[in-house]
Amino acid sequence: MGKKKPRLRRSFTPESKAEIVVELCRRGDRSVGQVARLSLGLSRGGWSDG
Repeated sequence: MGKKKPRLRRSFTPESKAEIVVELCRRGDRSVGQVARLSLGLSRGGWSDG
């Protein structure tokens, strides 16, 4: 058995990621909080005003 070739991963520009996040929120598939946690890697304690 030979080695499998690694699958190529798609890459997205920051602009395209932002468009996807906005679309998810607009369609109602995800709440803003869910998008922040899942897509942006933010947690509730990660928000800061300073």
